[in-house]
Amino acid sequence: MTRMKTVLHFIAALILLILGWFTYSFFFDFSIEQLKPNQVVFQSTNLTGQFTGRLYFALLLASFPLFGLVIQSLLKLKDSTQIVLLYLLMVASAVLFWLVRISKIKKEMASMEEYLLGTDIGSSMSIENLNFVSYMAFGSLLAALIFFAIKKIFATKTENFEN
Repeated sequence: MTRMKTVLHFIAALILLILGWFTYSFFFDFSIEQLKPNQVVFQSTNLTGQFTGRLYFALLLASFPLFGLVIQSLLKLKDSTQIVLLYLLMVASAVLFWLVRISKIKKEMASMEEYLLGTDIGSSMSIENLNFVSYMAFGSLLAALIFFAIKKIFATKTENFEN
């Protein structure tokens, strides 16, 4: 049973890797659309930036089932409700950290626009410094670690209570 579970998680990771590779441009365009740049221009100074961004996004999506598998095996989770909760927390935290990053970039852009108000000088931001995927990866990893810690703490307290 556990071998089948492992194989299914790796198949899910492979599917998410491929899905992430092909949906990165939509994700990136959607993220830029959320910023609604007025006077700030985004530019790329690195030719490999698009490739690495696409690769990181694909690896992030593929890591979800693998993180989940590791935590499930470490905590010996059998309850499907807890497993679903783990994945939901990881995805919600990734989205939350992505929104935090968008908010921070919006504030930075607003301060740049305020500073350049009334001048003919334009401002630009490098696409490589947006770090959407890095924030999402940190958020999902943090959620997985928090879930792990909470389960360990409650498991220890339950064992102490039963003794």
